[in-house]
Amino acid sequence: AAARSNVPVLEVDGLKKHFPIKKGLLSRTVGRVYAVDGVSFSIGEGETLGLVGESGCGKSTVGRTVLRLIEPTEGSIKVGGTDVTKLRKGELRPYRREMQIIFQDPFSSLNPRMSAGDIVGELLQVHEIAEGKEWVPVIDGFYQKFAKDLAVADRALPKLEIAKEPEFVGRDCPESGHPLVYRQGRFGRFIGCSNYPGCRYTEQILIKVGVTCPKDGGELVEKRTRRGRVFYGCSNYPDCDWTSWKRPIPQPCPHCGGVLVMENKDTAKCTICERTTLLEALQPVTET
Repeated sequence: AAARSNVPVLEVDGLKKHFPIKKGLLSRTVGRVYAVDGVSFSIGEGETLGLVGESGCGKSTVGRTVLRLIEPTEGSIKVGGTDVTKLRKGELRPYRREMQIIFQDPFSSLNPRMSAGDIVGELLQVHEIAEGKEWVPVIDGFYQKFAKDLAVADRALPKLEIAKEPEFVGRDCPESGHPLVYRQGRFGRFIGCSNYPGCRYTEQILIKVGVTCPKDGGELVEKRTRRGRVFYGCSNYPDCDWTSWKRPIPQPCPHCGGVLVMENKDTAKCTICERTTLLEALQPVTET
């Protein structure tokens, strides 16, 4: 039998991942969550390592950080003796072929828009292991053995209504030149390139709230963060950085004429003088 290498397959030293806690409209850092703080281990050829701990102790964060799915705050990660901690995306690609994270939750690991063969085939193409459609019959033949299991997984996944014909926005993608279309995502409809996944350009659908921005006269619109949280900002962003977590209302402040935002179901607060006004005391806005 061939002698095993003395170089560890994976070596992690002093790994740390600290997540900042941000508050306020300016997202100032007020603290940190020490999700992973000084983890070290080594895995040799033919060895298996199990991380055991209570929920929320950082096991998954260690795995994601080792794979560079999230960037480490501190420490080193060596794969086959090579430090991959600071490698750029292009330099990291050969090592990604040797590493994989397997999610326990099928909702996180499977795309309901794609077949199992297409999901695996996409990885082969991304890592330039295979090109074209030659791999399709090979993968389909392999997955026929698991047809019943795949049927169970398919029933467990949420079903998406996929339109037969795309709904076009009426303008072209600024990155690829292909038409933009409306798409459905986790947090609702958004605008994306019709050439997806070749082009991953996206933009939000801006919903007007009928209020003029107090800073530059633009229109205030409803937006969403990457995590789906609703907030309100100026349509002229990034030239104008006015934002509010609370919904603006059309009536101006009776004290200074500033923009009022909903404080609760009964009151509104001015963004300029910060005085509170009862909603029932405000005059309705008449359209001209």
